Amino acid sequence: MTDAAPPRATFRDVFAAREFRALWFSEILSVAGDRLALVALTLLVYDRTRSPLLAGTAYAAGYLPWVIGGLFLADIADRRPRRSVMITCDAVRAVLVAVMALPGMPLGVLVALLFAATMFTPPDAAARSAITPDILSGERYALGVAVTQTTFYTAQIAGAVGGGVAVVFIGVRFSLALDAATFVLSALLIGAGIRSRPTAARPEPGQQSPLARTRDGFRLVFTDPALRTITLLAWLVVFYTIPEGVAAPYAARLGAGPVATGLGWHRRWSARRSSCRCSPGSSARASGTA
Repeated sequence: MTDAAPPRATFRDVFAAREFRALWFSEILSVAGDRLALVALTLLVYDRTRSPLLAGTAYAAGYLPWVIGGLFLADIADRRPRRSVMITCDAVRAVLVAVMALPGMPLGVLVALLFAATMFTPPDAAARSAITPDILSGERYALGVAVTQTTFYTAQIAGAVGGGVAVVFIGVRFSLALDAATFVLSALLIGAGIRSRPTAARPEPGQQSPLARTRDGFRLVFTDPALRTITLLAWLVVFYTIPEGVAAPYAARLGAGPVATGLGWHRRWSARRSSCRCSPGSSARASGTA
C-alpha cells in the first residue's frame, strides 16, 4: 500500500506566507510608481519642448540605467542582506523622485534624476528575485514566481495608464510626489513584513572588482557561439520600446491628450505580451529584469 500523494500547492498557500504578501504588494507599488514617473516625465518634456526626439530621450532615461545597473549593481543583492538592499533602493528612489517633484526643476536635471533613480531598480529587482526562494519552497515557489511575473506586467500597464490620468487631474509635480510616496510605502512594507537574513555571499580577499567580473562575463558569453547568439537575439527585445518612446508626440499629433498617451503605452505592452506568448521559445521575465 503506497502513501497518498501530498496535496498540490495552491495560490492560497502562496499568499498565506506573510513575507510573500509584503514582497508582492511592495513590488506592485515600486513597479507602478516607476512607470508612473516615466510617463509623467516624458509627457512633461514633450509638453515643454514639443520635440519628439527629446521626449524619446527622456523615455530612454528610464531604460538605459538597466544596462549599467544590471551589469555593475545587481550582484549587490548577494553581497549585502537582501532585505537591506530592497529598503535602501526604495529609500534612495523615494528621495530622488521627491527632488524631481520640487517646483522649477530644469528638464535636464529631471531626466538626470530619473536616470539615477532607475539605476537602483536592478539591484532591488535582483534582491526580490533572490529572496523569493527563501520565502517559498517547492511548488509554492513556482506559483509565487508566476504571481510575481503577472504582477510585474500588470503593474507596468496600470502605472502607464495611471501616469496619463494623474498628469491630467493632479499635474506632473504631484504625480512625481505620488511616485515618491509609493517607494516610501514599499520600504515600510519590506521593513515590517520581511525578516532579516544574513548575507548570501561574503566578499573574499582578492576578489575581482565588479568591472573585472563584468569583463569576464562578456568574454564567457561572446566567445561561445551558442551563448552569443542567444544573447544577441535577446537584445532585439529593446527595439520593442521604440514606439513607446514616441507615444506622447504621436498622441498629440492625433489630437489626444495624456490619458490617451497612457492608454497607448498600455496597448503597446498588451501587444508585446501577446507576441511573446505566441513566439516559439519565448521565455518569461527572469531575475527581476524588465
